[in-house]
Order: sequence, then structure tokens, then C-alpha cells
Amino acid sequence: MGDTGKGRGFRGILGKQIARRDFLRGAVAGLGAAGVAAKLGYSSGETPPPMRLAAAPAATGKVVNSVGKEMPADAAPLAQQVLRMMGRDTKYYDIGYSQYDTSWPQEMMFETLGRLTKDHNAVPGAAERWESKDARIWRFYLRRDAKWSDGTPVTAKDFEFSFLRRLDPKTAYDFVWFYLDIKNARAFNTGKITDPKQVGVRALEDYVFEMELEGPVPYWPLIVSFRTSSPCPKHIVEKVGNEWSTNPATLIGNGPYKVDKWEKGRRLELVLNPTYTGPHKGYLERFIKTFGEWDAYFPAYEAGENEAIIDIAALSPGNLARAAADPVMSKELHKLTDFLTWYIFFQATKPPFNDLKVRQAFSHAVDRETLCKTALAGQGVPAYEMVPPGFPGNQAGKLNGIQNYDPARAKRLLAEAGYPDGKGFPAVDMWLRNPTAQVKMAAETIQAMYKENLGVTINIKPQEQKIYMDGMRGHRIPMSLISYEYDYADPSNMLGGVWHSQPVGAGRHDWKHETFDKLVDEAKGLMNQEKRTEMYNEAERILVSDVGGVMVWHPIRVMMWKRYVVGESISPNKAGVSSWYVGNNPVPYIYIAKH
Repeated sequence: MGDTGKGRGFRGILGKQIARRDFLRGAVAGLGAAGVAAKLGYSSGETPPPMRLAAAPAATGKVVNSVGKEMPADAAPLAQQVLRMMGRDTKYYDIGYSQYDTSWPQEMMFETLGRLTKDHNAVPGAAERWESKDARIWRFYLRRDAKWSDGTPVTAKDFEFSFLRRLDPKTAYDFVWFYLDIKNARAFNTGKITDPKQVGVRALEDYVFEMELEGPVPYWPLIVSFRTSSPCPKHIVEKVGNEWSTNPATLIGNGPYKVDKWEKGRRLELVLNPTYTGPHKGYLERFIKTFGEWDAYFPAYEAGENEAIIDIAALSPGNLARAAADPVMSKELHKLTDFLTWYIFFQATKPPFNDLKVRQAFSHAVDRETLCKTALAGQGVPAYEMVPPGFPGNQAGKLNGIQNYDPARAKRLLAEAGYPDGKGFPAVDMWLRNPTAQVKMAAETIQAMYKENLGVTINIKPQEQKIYMDGMRGHRIPMSLISYEYDYADPSNMLGGVWHSQPVGAGRHDWKHETFDKLVDEAKGLMNQEKRTEMYNEAERILVSDVGGVMVWHPIRVMMWKRYVVGESISPNKAGVSSWYVGNNPVPYIYIAKH
């Protein structure tokens, strides 16, 4: 991670040198648990369902699970291959209908064309291979034996239907910007054209799916391997409608796991999908997600009722101190600097934030070092850039002096904008999206810094998810502290994906800079990685200098999982990071070890 590359070939997305031809044909090259009852995931007194267990073949002594996958030598017996976690309930498991109203383990039930690995590479998933001669027209060859969990074949028509449904303005998809590189996607989404045949997604044959883009996008396999690119079952959606994923009876998928039970407000249980024939079969026989709020995760973990905590907001400083002092739990803590940036954005086209000097003043009035030490209790590092440390294209501190803490300069800039000591400056609401206690504390600290250093009044306004996202898409939020976490490991995601200007309804912010837009547009399709990185670096300098946002901190993510929860996907990657958040869908490669 973080290697931007030099010379011929493509580097940065994968962190290794790859010939252009091999990259474009990248599928093969690698684009880039107290008692027994509780251990089985049930409370005392409950009757667990029967488990479909496979016996060890006598000839070899090997143990295979209920879908024929050979278990690792150190794996616990099949009856113990149950993983229990806690999380929030969700309305949908249809991530192609709503990105923000879905939740994990959606990725376990569905399979995208490719799958992202812990090293950020794209490898075959629903597609056994793909190819492109020019990085503009991509052809994906689907597995011919792939089936939905109801036994219906998965075909190219399902993928064509799914991508058109995302782009259809009637869907009002909340992640549509992610797919606007598809030919005529923007025109179709905005109603300028109504014929779906003009959109660059087409089923050429039953098992050949083609995507035509507006221009070259060499990292396109990373896009279609991200979880939002999951297909939906055309035959079910056309029959049931958009509520299909809210009912266990119609919630079918093409991934390695399928729904066994969904007790709304209580828990979701998945089991291995016997119709899945792909390369990512799971080890675990059953996955149980018990629904609860963040403050319940750690007590459940201590009680042995929750075996992994992966939500960044679920571990308070008190939880972490308790875990660190425990001889067992201290060995189950995993830390990493997350590929995520917390930043402040403004309604940049309206007063007072349409004045660059005002935005600059706000950028120099935040003491990030103090914020990270106090409100964040060491769970963050100061951010002076959008692209996080270790991420491809990070500039290794070169931008630190642009938005540095300088209260004297901040006062001067605000005075030059016509607001000496904050006089005459209107009170501004700072929106927060479903904030945790820690985020509220961070916002209150920033609020106090703005009062002390600029003399301005900032009112903190927590908002529910839907209200917030509607306000963001409508460019109606006056000011906000928000985060963005990467979707795929390329600077195009953290820069162009977040900050390229978009019409109301299609993007996150109203900030616009023509040179920035031009740079990220041109860099997107370049095969020369050195030149591509230079252009993204210059675009980021413009973003920080023009204060599209005030960069504040990069979180230090802390996760916990029991020592017997193991697997290749959560072992350290090339950068030495052990995480459930590097790549996507690690569960097929996780199992319960003997203990």
C-alpha cells in the first residue's frame, strides 16, 4: 500500500509492477463465542437447529464441511464452526437499491463480478475472468454453473438488470455517483435519455456481460468488485419489487452463504449456500448476527457472546482501557490506521463560506494534535490531506503546511473577510450524521476551538441518517463534520469520487474547482502511473488549498476478535495490517480453530 510506482507498467492499485496488457486482462493477474449451547450461538434453553455436517472421507482423513470445502488442519470440529457477532439491524440487504440502508453481512450473501482481497486486488468472483483492450470496454465471462440460492441460473441478464436499476432515476440510488463512468449513465440517471439500450451495460450472451465506459478506467475491476456492485435476482425483483430483500422468503443471493433465519429486531442467521459453486466457499457452517447497539458489543464480548467487534464506534476509550489491562483480551486487540478521513465541509456556494478567506480561517483554527490527544483519546492522527497515510498516492506530509494550526493567521483571514473577531459572522449549524459519543465530543471540541480562535458561534446538530443523507445530496447542509472511508484502493476514490463537482442529487458537496475536476478526469484514464499520481497529487493540493474541506483526522481503528477466530483473510496483509476492513467479505476464509 502507498507505493505510487515509477517507470513502465501499472503500480499503486496493486502495489506491484504489472504489464499493461496483463493488468487489463487482470482477473488472473490479480487486480487489485458461556457453555456448549452458547458456543453454538444459542442462549441456554434454546434448541439449536440441525446442522448439515459432512464426515471426514475415510481414505484421506481429510475433513470437509457441508459444501465440500476441505477444512484446515487446525480447525475445530464442524459442530463448532459457528461465528457470533453483534451489529445493527437493517431495512434492506439489497445494496444496489440503497447503500446507506443496508448492513453487513450483505457481502456474504452476494457475489460481485470480482472480489477484493486483503491486499486490495480484484480476483475472480461471479466472473471467472475479464478482459479489455483499451480499459474502456470491459468484457466479463461469468461462471456457467453459478446459481441463485433458489436454484435459478445466474446470467448476464441479472447483471445488466442490476446496473440499469442502479442508474434508473426512479430508483434514486444513494450511491449512483460511483457508476457514472458507464457510458450514458449520467444522461440516463438525469432523464436526458430514457432508452436503457443506450446505456453501456449489456448482456451479449447468457454468460458474457459487457460494460462500455465513457473513457478509459484502468481500475474498473476494482469498481465492479466492490460490494455495491452486487447483483440482484432479476426474476425475484420483477415479481416482488424493491421490497424483495426485506423478506427472508425472497431474500436470495448468489454468494457463499444464504439466509436461514431473520428475526427482525433480534438476529440474522446465515448458513452455507449449497448452490454456490464459486471459488470462495466458506469454512463456517453458520454465522449469527445478533442485533444490538454499540454499547452492548463489548459487554457481550466479555461474556463470550460476541466473538468479534469490527465497528469502529463500538469500542469506547473505557472499553479499550479495560481490554488492554486484561491478559487475554489485550492479545485480541488489533490496531490500524484506517483508510478514512474525517473532515469538515461547507455550503461553499453560499455566504459566508463562498469566501475562500473564511474557509481558510476555519482550516487554520483547528488544533488537530490537541483534538487527537483529548477528545479522540489517541484513536486518531491529525489529517492535513484527504488521502490517508499508506494509501496509494498519499503525499507523506507534503501538504501539512497548507491547513496547519495557526490561530493568529485564522483571526487575520477572518478579519480580512469582513468579520473581525467574529463580529457579524452568522451562527452556523454543524450537522453530524448519527454521531457516536466520541464524535460528539470531537465536534464539541472543534466548536470550542472556533469560538476561542475565531469568535464565531457553531451549533451542533445531530441528524438521523436519512435526514442527513437527503440534506447532503441536496447540498443543503451549511457545515458538517463527516467521514469518508475508501471503497477501493486508488486515489480516484478518495479524490474524484468524493470531491469532483456533481449536480444536486448526484454528489456529496457543492464545492467546485474547474482545474481540480479537469485533473481528476484526466488522471482517471491514464496508464502511465507516474504521471497519473502527479496529477492526483496536484488535484489534492488544490482541494486542500481551496479548502473544499477542512481535513481533521484519520482514525486509528481498533478491532477485537477471539484468539480462535482465524483465517487467511484476517491475517496480516503485505503492509502488515490485520483487519476485517481490508478488502471485502473476509468471512469465507475465516474459521474457528481448535481451542
